[in-house]
Amino acid sequence: MNIISKGKNFIQRIGVDKLFIVLLAGILLVIISIPTKPSKKSNEQTVTKYDTTDYAGYERYLEEKLEKNLGKIKNLGEVSVIVKVKNDGELVVKSNVSRNEKNVDETDSSGGVRKSREITNNEEVVMEERDSGTYPYVTSKIYPSVEGVVIIAKGGGDAKVKAEVIEAVEALLSVPSHKIKVLEMK
Repeated sequence: MNIISKGKNFIQRIGVDKLFIVLLAGILLVIISIPTKPSKKSNEQTVTKYDTTDYAGYERYLEEKLEKNLGKIKNLGEVSVIVKVKNDGELVVKSNVSRNEKNVDETDSSGGVRKSREITNNEEVVMEERDSGTYPYVTSKIYPSVEGVVIIAKGGGDAKVKAEVIEAVEALLSVPSHKIKVLEMK
């Protein structure tokens, strides 16, 4: 009973109003400190993941990036992009190279001299274990070069806008201007 009487004295001394405010502040602090999931309605751009290990996936990846960014150009409007690449690109693999060189000088009994030189090159690709298999160790990937770009846009008929689009694609993809075509969308 001693604890109950101390509690009543404490409440009377502080007052019910102040105790209620302190209790609400505590609940508010607990609610604020609870972690929440990030909102899905953020301003972040959603980028579709494409398999860029084949040329078709790499083409789709470039097309999407160009459409999103060219669509921001003033007076261009809606944009559709077609990108054509030359091949699948190239994987650069790690290899161990060894070279042996053997020089032989022979003299026969009649005084003739014969010189021979033997060179042996041996290259062995370094392999790695992963995903329950053995694969070559890839040090880098060289993406395929772009062969041509076609851009179809609402504002593609305007000469100034067309020139800006061609310059932008030239800068981004290192494609010469004669391989970039900008057309007006109907």
